[in-house]
Amino acid sequence: MTVGWHLSGETSRLTGEQAVELIRERARDGLLETWLEHGSGMVLAVVSNEVRAMVMLLDEPGDPGVHAVDPDATGHQDGYLLGNGQNDTYDNRDTVGLDQALRAVEHIVEHGSPPADIVWHSDR
Repeated sequence: MTVGWHLSGETSRLTGEQAVELIRERARDGLLETWLEHGSGMVLAVVSNEVRAMVMLLDEPGDPGVHAVDPDATGHQDGYLLGNGQNDTYDNRDTVGLDQALRAVEHIVEHGSPPADIVWHSDR
């Protein structure tokens, strides 16, 4: 079992900075959905439309988990392209700006928990 965070299906451990760069590289390649796994079973998912991102943190596969929210945001956006080709639309309230999403990913990978200054909604 790999200790720390790694790209789903891979074994190389990532630092927070490497996780952010990986998500950016994948987006440049048109891969807007990234799943990271932790040796403890936790899962971190990021789905972006290159402006905003849905960031979900699960205790284990199948857990409804929590997701980062922007409580003051209104409207919705599409363009959240999943790996299976499905194009999702999310309320802006259920997503955060891409920079904030990447900051959350870096913090979670480095510290094992979400940053305190980002609002999270429990889906449990």
